[in-house]
Amino acid sequence: MKLSRKVAAAMLAAALTLSLCVISALPGGQPRMDAMTYNIDTLPARDLRPVVDGPETEADYTPPAQAIHTAAQEEAAAEASAEAPAPEAPAREKTESAAPAQPAQTASSTSVLAVGVTADSVRLRAAANTGSAILAELNRGTAVSVLGRQDGWYKVNYDGKTGYMSADYVTARSSAGDLRCVVRVISDGLNLRSGAAASGAVLATASRGEYVDVSGFENGWFRVQYSGKTGYMSGDHLTLAAARPAAPAPAPAAPASGTGAEIAALARSFVGKAPYVYGGAGPSGFDCSGFTMYIYGQFGIRLPHGATDQMRYGAAVDRSQLQPGDLIFFHDDYYSSSTASHCGIYVGNDQFVHASTYGSGGVLLTALNGNPYYSAHYIAARRMG
Repeated sequence: MKLSRKVAAAMLAAALTLSLCVISALPGGQPRMDAMTYNIDTLPARDLRPVVDGPETEADYTPPAQAIHTAAQEEAAAEASAEAPAPEAPAREKTESAAPAQPAQTASSTSVLAVGVTADSVRLRAAANTGSAILAELNRGTAVSVLGRQDGWYKVNYDGKTGYMSADYVTARSSAGDLRCVVRVISDGLNLRSGAAASGAVLATASRGEYVDVSGFENGWFRVQYSGKTGYMSGDHLTLAAARPAAPAPAPAAPASGTGAEIAALARSFVGKAPYVYGGAGPSGFDCSGFTMYIYGQFGIRLPHGATDQMRYGAAVDRSQLQPGDLIFFHDDYYSSSTASHCGIYVGNDQFVHASTYGSGGVLLTALNGNPYYSAHYIAARRMG
């Protein structure tokens, strides 16, 4: 059966109306994902996530804020690193391979580095070879000053001579507390100091040519006994010697041009007027034997500089027979191991004149028997006329 055109149109309109009513009746009244009315805001979020370096179609892409912050930090750090001072390079000796360490050399404040003790019959030569001239031949146990080393030879000084000895026959000691030898002073006014350094206090002063007993060595200085004191003398001004020279034979007493009273009077004239100067032997300053040597010298009596040596001159006098002008002697083990450690000139009335550090020091007038110290340490007297 054929429908008229009008009837067909009416039926289509009714079907569309029914369809719309069904859709509007769904829960929430909102279109579902299958509705034809969705928009872009409902697309899954993952489709909007930017890829690394941004979408290729967006030329003005800006990296995420965190990436911008990280880059700024890195730039600032780079600038700070460029401005900061470079760390100091480690010390060369800690980063480079060092040569094998050399044996440590004991410090010495003088030209004398050590004391050498020789074997038997060791030759001191002019140069560091066996073809050079022989300057001396030393016995076993002789001490020498070691100044250096060259090609298996020690450069040494002995008895005023400088030469070379084979190191095979010399035992070098940078310090020695048991040394027993003698040195000769080779400079004027050499100070005896309280320690092995130039900063030590001056205890006394020795003259050129004097011989001094040695008991040790350290830091280039010799420990010595001198003028009744133990101290140190610089090795720069000493030369080791075999022994003290033999004392000269006692000379007969020279006839004096003045009497004992005149000698005593001249000695008295210096009391309080001249200071004590170790090694001194003139009006500007005296030590004990320098004073007696000077006074007797004014009367033609020549005496050596040294109390023990002066005891060999003149004639012995008993203590009870002392007269003005007699030379008197004393000994104190505390100050010296020599026979005599002090001397003076007897001037009568139980008094004597001497140069001393006692009391105020200088040339003094002192009681003999009336002074307990000098009375106890008196040992002898000599008469020169």
